[in-house]
Amino acid sequence: MKLDRRAALAYIAESQAREWEALEKALDRAINGAWSMEAEWAAIAALKAAKLTKPLSQAEVSWNLVAGGVYDRLLEIAKIPSPMSEEEWTRYERVMVEYRPAYARPLIFDRYKATRAALADPNNIATIREELGL
Repeated sequence: MKLDRRAALAYIAESQAREWEALEKALDRAINGAWSMEAEWAAIAALKAAKLTKPLSQAEVSWNLVAGGVYDRLLEIAKIPSPMSEEEWTRYERVMVEYRPAYARPLIFDRYKATRAALADPNNIATIREELGL
């Protein structure tokens, strides 16, 4: 059986998308509302997939993770450059707020404050980086 490189990369990208979704759900279920082992596992799996191919654009990831600062913080921890320029980000945010005012970035950013704090913890950073081989 011959391995189709494009099919393999597409599968990895789909897996990455599923892991970002799993991360959002894990954060919603976290006892402390911020971080959990389940969230850590999903984040590490998503980041491993991003390193194998490329990170998904912010438009392909849950708006909650993007606007909450979680997505970019995890990419930063993994030393993966953000896939979206500041100009693209501003345009994307404007569209989201126009069509979904309840999804204004400041509201969501505040919701994930504790998660960002957990992602600033040196122990969590070290664990993620170790799992990624960094």
